[in-house]
Amino acid sequence: MQTSPILEKIPLGIIIFNELNQIISINHKGRFYVDKTNNCLLDVITDLAAKTLDRNSSLEKIIKYSNSNNLFVWKIKTELLDYSPPQVLAIIQDETVNSRLEQTILKAEKLAVAG
Repeated sequence: MQTSPILEKIPLGIIIFNELNQIISINHKGRFYVDKTNNCLLDVITDLAAKTLDRNSSLEKIIKYSNSNNLFVWKIKTELLDYSPPQVLAIIQDETVNSRLEQTILKAEKLAVAG
């Protein structure tokens, strides 16, 4: 699978599926996220890509994954590419830092109310 040098530079994971729901392209960041979860993330994205093809519409989902040390949060968005045959573009955005910041703010607000 070959990717464009431009796709390698952006800080998002990009995976493109064909009409048979097989990966035809994946950038470095996308491969990094998939490897980080031992392919669990890929299973979810593959399912979203299949649903996007079936429904002929975009989907968006927040995925939370935790291992023994960390919690990771990703926002996955799928788009149907109007090619012949159709393809699905999956965009993976790391939301882990935002999620941690949100939790810290909520904790601080709870402590402020309690105090």
